[in-house]
Amino acid sequence: MATKYSIENKTFHNHQSEDNFHESSKTLTSTQDYQKKSTITLEEAVKPIVLFVPNVKDRANEAKLKCKNIVTNNLSIDESASIMLYSMEWKPKEECLRIVLNRALRDENRNVLACWFLYLKLLLTALDRLPSFHGFIYSGIKGDMREYYRKEETFLWWTFGSYTSVMDDLKSKQLLGSTGPLTIIAIQCINGKDIRQYSYFKDIND
Repeated sequence: MATKYSIENKTFHNHQSEDNFHESSKTLTSTQDYQKKSTITLEEAVKPIVLFVPNVKDRANEAKLKCKNIVTNNLSIDESASIMLYSMEWKPKEECLRIVLNRALRDENRNVLACWFLYLKLLLTALDRLPSFHGFIYSGIKGDMREYYRKEETFLWWTFGSYTSVMDDLKSKQLLGSTGPLTIIAIQCINGKDIRQYSYFKDIND
């Protein structure tokens, strides 16, 4: 899958930025097979990933309940809930849907994505309905990343990413701590999606 969405929502706290930049330098095979799937309910979409994301059914039900009163951009409840489910966090963090999904998107064995096609179809359909954001977005990661990201080089990220449009948000000690080196990534975005209305965390202005 070559589609790269920048989702403006920094609600992933200490784990957000690190997950964004754990990308392989290898070129992966693009897959568009998810496009062949019909759009279905969120409950049906998460069935194939239950083995990889424990408790995802309960989280999906919770997301749908919270999205019942959200009616914007012509999204269905299932579409809205697919975005909210992506934004949710729980413990252990390794079992959060976004972590497991991005791990699969980075896998060189593209067959591992097959169980995600139904959810990807629903999520990408929802994101396509949202207006695109054009402008600079920011993210930060603890550590000195200059060795990995050099000037004049082109990088292809295969995963979904979460960023903020307000650089000052990165000063939060809760997000990145207050000690040690820090790398700020600025990206000129042409197809970002603002998911604040659909985020599980409503108190963050992104």
